[in-house]
Amino acid sequence: MKVLVAGSSGVVGSHLVAALAARGDEVVRLARRTPGPVTGV
Repeated sequence: MKVLVAGSSGVVGSHLVAALAARGDEVVRLARRTPGPVTGV
């Protein structure tokens, strides 16, 4: 199945992407920022 995950750089989204990929789904990620630590907040 092909799946679009919006908010894929967040905690929930990243775990969802990993779970979907592990079961063999094709995952397209959509995020406003790159994954990584938040600095300068």
